[in-house]
This record gives sequence, structure tokens and C-alpha cells, in this order.
Amino acid sequence: MGKVILFDYDGTILNSMDVVYKEYNKIAVKYKMKKVASFTDFMNLYDTNIYDSFFKLGLDKNKTKEFISDFRRPLIEADDKLHLFDKMDEVVEKISKKHLVIVITSNVTEVVEYSIKNHAVKGVSEVIGGDKEISKVKKIKSIIEKYPKSQIYYVGDTKGDIVESKKIGAIAVAVTWGHHSKKKLSDAGADYIVDKPEELLNILC
Repeated sequence: MGKVILFDYDGTILNSMDVVYKEYNKIAVKYKMKKVASFTDFMNLYDTNIYDSFFKLGLDKNKTKEFISDFRRPLIEADDKLHLFDKMDEVVEKISKKHLVIVITSNVTEVVEYSIKNHAVKGVSEVIGGDKEISKVKKIKSIIEKYPKSQIYYVGDTKGDIVESKKIGAIAVAVTWGHHSKKKLSDAGADYIVDKPEELLNILC
């Protein structure tokens, strides 16, 4: 039985959440949403699916696609100032030589594809963004259905990543270099928790 490795992008491969937080507060007024007072409060929104959190902050569900585009596309302009977490490009490439690697993200597909190319991340076969489907559970489910004989792993940095991947039966791998604590990731039910990118190779290869 082979493996399919699903990666979150922002906060797991790319160190970008500070910029994501700033962009949210810029766009919130336009969509009549509540601003978030601190970066910590913003990261707490990722305890669940981020779009469920945005709906609670006032996002009109009928404007979700427009919001996703307005919120995320400025990240293309910011990408040159962002950087990958140390050695994540090497780790992703090594994993991809043995297993299929797919990025599942709440970000816009085009934005992440641009970032992957811009930072020369090799080995990602596909990106499935929030513009295609806002539910991470549904995105993971589609992969499970497409590769029914494979073990599906999801690598992410937030409680929401872990909860959603566990809910659908994927093996949840939590990374601690994002913005949720090791305790929060453990309490969410992570199957594995790693402190360094290289440790992913021991689990996934």
C-alpha cells in the first residue's frame, strides 16, 4: 500500500501567517466583518475550519468566493518577502521521490502555485485551494476516494488541520514550527508531532 502525502502550505511550508493576518484586517471592513485584535486571536481562528471562523466574524456566505480572492491574491505581491521554513523545500522534494505529494490549503490555488514556483519547491503534483472547495474535510475525502488503496497523511500546523484530517480518516502529522502549541496539537489528536522538518522523513519515507 502506497502513501499520499497532503501538505498544508501557509504556516507549514511557507512562513506567511503574519502577512495573512495583516491582509485579513485590511479586507475585513469591506466585507463588514469584525477585525481581529491580535495575531494570537487570529491564529485561534484556525482551531476549526478557517472559513467557519470567518462566517462567525460576519462573512456573508454568498460572498465567499469574492472574499477568498480579495483576501488572498495580495499574497502574490508579498511572496518575495516571505520565506520557506528551513529545509522544507528539501524535505518535500525527498518525500515526492517516493510518494505523491499534494498541497491542500485554504489559500487560493493560483497564489500557492505561484509561491511554489517562486520559491522553487519541487515535487508538488497538485494544489487544491479554498477557491475550489472551502471544506478541508471534503478535499481530503476526494483524495481518499481517488486513491482508495493508499495511506493518506495530512501534514499541518494548526488544531483545525488535525481535527479535520482525523475526522475523515487521514493520518494526522502536526508540525510545531507553525503557530499552534505542541499541547494544542496533541490535544487535537495528532498521530505524530514533529519539531523539525527532517523528522517528517522518518515518518513519511
